[in-house]
Amino acid sequence: MKAITHNNGTGQEIKPVSIVRIALSYCIFLLLCLALGSGLYFSANKSARDGFWNHHSALLSNNVIAMDHYLATLDSYTRQLTNDSTFIRFTNMKDLYERGYIITANTIMQTLTSRTFSLANVPITESHIYLKNTEYIISASQFTEVRQFYMDYKTWAKTQYQNWLNIILSATASERNYDTSAFYGVDGQYTLIRDIDDIFLKSIPAVIWFDWDIKALTQQFLGDFQDDRVILAAVCPENKLQLVLHGGAADPQDILRIITFALTMKTDETLGEYHVLQTESTRGRWRYYLAVPEELSAQVLYVNNLLFLAGLALALLGGTAIIVLQVRHYALPIRQLGSKLEKAQDYQAQLEGELDSHKPFLYTSYLRLMLSGHVASESEFNYMLKFFGIDGEGLCYMVLYCSAYSQNEQESDSLLITRILREKLATACRTKFPTYSYMTLDKSFVTLVTFGPETDDPLMDLQARVVKLHDELLAQYNVWFYAGVGTLCSHPFTLWESYEQARAASRYASKNHVFLPYEMISKEAVGVYYPIEISVKLLHFITSGNQKQVTEMFALIYRENFTERALPLNMLNYLLSDIRNTLMKARFSVPAGAEADGAQRSLEQIDEYLAQQVTLPLCERIALALCGFFSETAKPSNPIPEIKEYLLKNYGDPSICLSMLSNQFHISESYLSHLFKEKTGENFSTHLEKLRLNEAAKRLKSPELYGKRNKQSINSLYQEVGYNSAVTFRRAFKKHFGITPSEMRAGVKAKR
Repeated sequence: MKAITHNNGTGQEIKPVSIVRIALSYCIFLLLCLALGSGLYFSANKSARDGFWNHHSALLSNNVIAMDHYLATLDSYTRQLTNDSTFIRFTNMKDLYERGYIITANTIMQTLTSRTFSLANVPITESHIYLKNTEYIISASQFTEVRQFYMDYKTWAKTQYQNWLNIILSATASERNYDTSAFYGVDGQYTLIRDIDDIFLKSIPAVIWFDWDIKALTQQFLGDFQDDRVILAAVCPENKLQLVLHGGAADPQDILRIITFALTMKTDETLGEYHVLQTESTRGRWRYYLAVPEELSAQVLYVNNLLFLAGLALALLGGTAIIVLQVRHYALPIRQLGSKLEKAQDYQAQLEGELDSHKPFLYTSYLRLMLSGHVASESEFNYMLKFFGIDGEGLCYMVLYCSAYSQNEQESDSLLITRILREKLATACRTKFPTYSYMTLDKSFVTLVTFGPETDDPLMDLQARVVKLHDELLAQYNVWFYAGVGTLCSHPFTLWESYEQARAASRYASKNHVFLPYEMISKEAVGVYYPIEISVKLLHFITSGNQKQVTEMFALIYRENFTERALPLNMLNYLLSDIRNTLMKARFSVPAGAEADGAQRSLEQIDEYLAQQVTLPLCERIALALCGFFSETAKPSNPIPEIKEYLLKNYGDPSICLSMLSNQFHISESYLSHLFKEKTGENFSTHLEKLRLNEAAKRLKSPELYGKRNKQSINSLYQEVGYNSAVTFRRAFKKHFGITPSEMRAGVKAKR
């Protein structure tokens, strides 16, 4: 066998390649082409098959939505009747010979005739009402005694009268379809029957029913299939059959199998030779099962398969030996490189997917840390801002604390409001920079809004956005939206201050001021500004060694008490005494090892300062000196006693929740919940509710507060003990004590 050789021009001969090897390489390439073509063939087939099922699944969903619309229309038609005083009076008449009965019946028939237009787009054939008191049937064109109606109207099975009447009398208020094939003589006939008397508290002894146009429903659900073997079954949440539609060629055994499949609530996609598409309606949660023969998808792909196979054959025949040789020479390393690249891309996509899934949690966690003042270093702040995508020169930040309340006090309102705010808030407040927010346990939203240097007046811009959002929520959902906003921050290191201001301002918001900046709150001229939240934050900043935040905290205390207010001497003494108490707590929290490290003299100096008559500059000096004795990770080992004391003093604050306490005491929500349960033996929410209700009972029994001579109303008591709703307060009070607040106060008065 000859060998092919080649000289590279330098006199050095390249290694010869045999003809056998070239032929073998050609065969391998052809096999690879065949495998690739086969893979593409099966992939294209699978893609087309999936597209076929996805298309019909989407059609099924659209038809289910249309069915829900039909049911809603029938429900609206029924409820309109229940609001007709003439109809209510007519149904309650006891006897056919009662005065005005026939005239009223004629009026009702005219009413039913005039309202028939509202059912024009619903696929029904007939609608009748059965009157329980007189045992008559009335409709737009009928007013007949029930037995005569059944025997004379249409060609119904005469022997089935009692069974038909039993179904009518056993109907409930729920939307339920009944199989009436045995009575109507029509295969697969279904009728929607409802007891009007059960729909409302009004007494309306009547039953209404609607005969479905089965041909129209079959055309709607199954008309896209050119096959009479397709079957549809619908089942309600109570696992009762609601509807069965099928073509004329469907086997009865197959219909029974599909019904059994639906009633057993299986989730398989196949049932023998049938492919089952499933969906669930939003109205009534009916489950729909559409069984389609598998071969239908294969018929759709037949022409495509022939074309693809023909193209593949032509491509294989068009290869030449020279192309095969060159491709074989270079394909192997390229294929290997492509495989490595694909694995690397898959790994990168997996990492990016995991990162994206954790980003919402990181956003919330970082935002909580920033707003609570728990970020100690400048570098950590810069990292968070870069992660948020809101770092840059000339940016400013505002904190929005907002909540919303429905005009209708119902259990589902809070869930509705939460969902609406999630969708609307970020869109309304978003500038050219991203907006981030999180929800507190009391369903309020804390939002960080970023403005660029091009915004002339960020406060007015934010006000316009919030007011627009309020108007939209009020118009569309009957929801009132309130928001408090803190002062503008040019550096996010002081966002904790803006957060506290926003939360305070939100409590003053009302229907007259749905957007309230902190600057607009009128401060008491002689009131001391040193709330418990500020005291706890100052203690945290000291015990974490955060000198920069301590300096900012004292600047805030000075501004609020000496610039915004004019404190008299006695109030100034109270303020300094409270600050000194906070410093004393920090002093006695100094780690025991600090004194052994050569810092004894500094501690003695701090003790001397604390023993003196303190001033605000001296307090700041002591706080900065104490920062040196703590590390950034210092945390209390058991904060539960302090938390319980805090709850005892602030139970009247409706915003108290696990989220707020975790920010206040610098512990994660999950660990705080676990620790509270472990140390107290009860859940946090249970403890807080007992505390509020016991205080409410104490006030009701106290003659000084809510006694016999006191004119103060119980309606204000729920706000004083921390509830936002009087209805929620009364329900919780009765569940806990077994009586209502009014009954408890009446009992106390009776004893006196």
